[in-house]
Amino acid sequence: MRGNGALRRKIFLAIGLVFLTVGIFGCGRDRAKEALREVGRELNLDMAGGELLAEEDGHGGFHGDGIFFAAVRFADGEMEEMLESDGSWAAFPANETVQALLWGYEFEDGRYGPYLTDGDGNPLIPSVENGYYWLHDRQVIDGQAGGADILHRGSFNFTVGVYDSDTGILYCCKMDT
Repeated sequence: MRGNGALRRKIFLAIGLVFLTVGIFGCGRDRAKEALREVGRELNLDMAGGELLAEEDGHGGFHGDGIFFAAVRFADGEMEEMLESDGSWAAFPANETVQALLWGYEFEDGRYGPYLTDGDGNPLIPSVENGYYWLHDRQVIDGQAGGADILHRGSFNFTVGVYDSDTGILYCCKMDT
């Protein structure tokens, strides 16, 4: 009888290790796929052919506040061609609002930003010279224009996309406060 108990424990241990291994390695692939889907939804782009380089979602705060960040690499200029033909993406240099949100900007009345930063206050997106950007203000107030008004509010709800033509990397940031 003792032999059967030891055998059962070994079987349960082996089954547990299989589930743990599948959970660890399987979740990583599913997480990458979900992050690519999220980027595609936020930026309204086809992520086929993209390789997820980094992803972080800090939306665990009060009422879902937080920042979603992802970096996706594309090869052979395929994303650049898509953005050029899209019409809703603008070529760099970035306007003052996007500059302030991403890297900080000196205005006549002071300095704004950067707002999309890591825990140490460093910009999430490295400086970009050549490429395209897109800003979606998800908190436009009736009767007010989007864009520059973002910097004069008590809360932020926007999504910004940046494509760096020099590196082939597409960045997506979604901020909710």
